[in-house]
Formats: sequence, C-alpha cells, structure tokens
Amino acid sequence: QKRKIEEPAEIVFPKYLTSIYSPKGRPALDYMNYIRNPHFERSDIIKLAKAFDLQYCYDSDSSEKKNNFEGYLIEPVTCKGQKSFSARSVTSKVPTHKHPKGSRIGSSLYNYDSIDSEWVILVEGPMDLFRTWLFGYTNVVATFGKSVSAAQKMLLLEKKPVLKHISIMFDGNGVGDAE
Repeated sequence: QKRKIEEPAEIVFPKYLTSIYSPKGRPALDYMNYIRNPHFERSDIIKLAKAFDLQYCYDSDSSEKKNNFEGYLIEPVTCKGQKSFSARSVTSKVPTHKHPKGSRIGSSLYNYDSIDSEWVILVEGPMDLFRTWLFGYTNVVATFGKSVSAAQKMLLLEKKPVLKHISIMFDGNGVGDAE
C-alpha cells in the first residue's frame, strides 16, 4: 500500500509586519546590533535586512487578539518554492525561536534557493548565516539547529552536480545558547 504524502500546510504570515529599518521596526534593528562587530556599520545591517527581506512583527495597538509573533524578527524562508518563516524574539520573551503551525522548517534550509556555486557553507541558524554573509560569504545555508535532517541532506544532494563541497561551521555552544 502506498503511503499518502501530505501536502504542506499553507503558512499564515503575521498580520502586522514592517521592515526592520522602518520606525516601527526599530526594536528588531536594535536587536540586530548584536551581530555587528567593529567591521560593520548600521548601514551594513540595513543592507542585510533588505537582502533577506527581514521583517518585524509589531503590536497592532488594537483590541484584536494578540499576535503570537508580536515582538519577533520574522525571517522569511523559501525553499524549493515553499514559503514559510522563522521567528526570533527581539525581547526577553521565551521561546527565543518559533515557527508557524504547519511549518516544515526541519525539512528546509535557510537561503537554499540561492545555492549556485560549487561550494557552500552550512551553519546552524539564520543569525549565523547573517554574520557570515556580512563577511562577504554569500554561499551560505542554515539548518535551523545543531543537526542536519535526512530531508536537508536530500536537499543538498539535489544541488549536485553544481554543488561539490560543503563546509560545516556549527558553533560550539549548547542548543539554544548564544555566545
């Protein structure tokens, strides 16, 4: 008997989004300062935000039901045409990372659709990818965690014969710990 393949759920993006370089997106832009170092200016972070279409989910200031992603940096994910997002709190709220209901983040690679060279750098998460990108390495993808799932391995294999080399650069901290 054939196993039925589930169609991916339609991902609903938060309603109140703005770019992180707009006045309402200021909390997210301020948060992004932590990936800065002496080599980068705020303008570099804005360039990065534009390149990856980073958004901030703000409070609607209305009597509507509270948004589950309010106060989160929204990192749009497109992998093989499937759209989703990863969300990272820019406040002290827990959990630090969230994904929308029905998301298949564990089967995706952040920045996957941009792989077009023989060599790619594989990092843990979008923030690691952003830091690497700021240093000029644009051939970077992220796994959304400390391991590579079977589905993510298959995605990388699908990029053959173009993709020939993968450099894995996972950091040494614990799961969910920032350094």
